[in-house]
Amino acid sequence: MAGECLIIGSTGFLGSHLAGILAESGISFDCLNRHPLANPDHTPQQSFVWEEFDSIGDDYASVFLTAAMVPHDKTQFSFELNAANVIVPYRVAEHFAKSTLIFASSASVYGTPSGHPIKETTSHHHLSAYGYSKLAGEVAIQHHHDWRILRFSSLYGEGMNDSTFIPRILSDTIQRGRITLAGTGERQQNYLHVKDASLMLLCAAKSKTSGIFNAVSPRSHSNLEVANLICESFPETKIAFSGTDSSPSFVYDHSKWSQQMSYQPSVSIENGLNSLIQHASQPN
Repeated sequence: MAGECLIIGSTGFLGSHLAGILAESGISFDCLNRHPLANPDHTPQQSFVWEEFDSIGDDYASVFLTAAMVPHDKTQFSFELNAANVIVPYRVAEHFAKSTLIFASSASVYGTPSGHPIKETTSHHHLSAYGYSKLAGEVAIQHHHDWRILRFSSLYGEGMNDSTFIPRILSDTIQRGRITLAGTGERQQNYLHVKDASLMLLCAAKSKTSGIFNAVSPRSHSNLEVANLICESFPETKIAFSGTDSSPSFVYDHSKWSQQMSYQPSVSIENGLNSLIQHASQPN
């Protein structure tokens, strides 16, 4: 029996957490991934691989597209990047004509911000290849009759990419007792816990409102703020500064989401970091 919803990319960081949220909410779901599922934490009604795409039924109430290619070098265009982030959304919009489509996009579509706060209407400026591919994917989704596009910034939580900022400084804290920040640590980023991101996807699916939304937390935090919060659990840790940090800050306007959607992010950066610290401190 088919599930009520379809998750495309249920083995990824966001998709796997979304599967957990749907299961906890009593919502049945199917999943579609590049490779067969192996020991999933939350069992779908049906599991498909890409080669079966054309044979999948088209009568899901909601289709969540969380799959994406995030290359190590986001500046390089490639066939694989185009196929994953542009062609797949186009095929999804075409195949699931009767479903509500919820697309997990990225704040990378804004490129280098020309000013703050960044709104959904902010112009796209100096995009990377990855940013262009996600923007093109958004255009494909908007050809559908019923869609929601959520532009996520920096998602964090258990299972996140170890090479990103929070896991790196947490690892340095545990292993070396020292955090080194670029420049003065003033650069700001917006961190949204993956649980909140999953619940926002579900909220968007239940909403009757099509549109593009900044799916972000209420405020951004500087690198130094994040480091200081980690140091509260490791008071012996030293914070050092090195060189300069030419990367831009990202501060978003989240008023469109807060005014039109019923669910608001509830995991504070303090609680989210404490959960990560507890997980990272557990013996392997």
